[in-house]
Amino acid sequence: MDMNGLTVPTEFLSRHNSDGIITFVDPRCINVIGYQPQDLLGKDILEFCHPEDQSHLRESFQQVVKLKGQVLSVMYRFRMKNREWMLIRTSSFTFQNPYSDEIEYIICTNTNVKQLQQQQQAELEVHQRDGLTAYDLSQVPVPSVGGGVHEAGKNTDKTDTMFSQERDPRFADMYSGISGSGEKKMMVPSSTAGGQQLYSQNSPFQPGHSAKSFRYTSLC
Repeated sequence: MDMNGLTVPTEFLSRHNSDGIITFVDPRCINVIGYQPQDLLGKDILEFCHPEDQSHLRESFQQVVKLKGQVLSVMYRFRMKNREWMLIRTSSFTFQNPYSDEIEYIICTNTNVKQLQQQQQAELEVHQRDGLTAYDLSQVPVPSVGGGVHEAGKNTDKTDTMFSQERDPRFADMYSGISGSGEKKMMVPSSTAGGQQLYSQNSPFQPGHSAKSFRYTSLC
């Protein structure tokens, strides 16, 4: 990743014949190793390999040819355009002709190991920083809900102090008539001033006095 935040290529593709001669190069090689594609075409890959690693790279290509279709990886030092040595990891496999089963060419993915590690480390730090920010935001305290205020959709507990009879003794009589089970209570008739009685709805009527025969008495 460069200073502008853009991702810099860390790998490029190349194609070789069975002898290791380069027949195709991905243009991304310019950013990875500094060479133009035409600088590499027709060259043996061993020409760019460190002398101490050439035998190792040669054996790897020979194994790829024998193990048709299987992927093999090898790490070696590659000479860049600026003459510096870069640690390269090359993963290669063969492409066979589907009719003759003969090897057409070898496909290689060449990766700048150091640059890849640096990019992965930078991405990891970004993810960790983003994760820390998200964690900090989640820790912001939320004011608690005040007494008597209930969240939407939350069942109200009848045992809450809001509904308690001890909340205010002045309303004890009012709360005493409320039944938590929802059962209906029949009011008992009570005597009122003047000898009148009050009856609840649908309660049986009871006469206030027993049936008596009244006689008409003339007043002299």
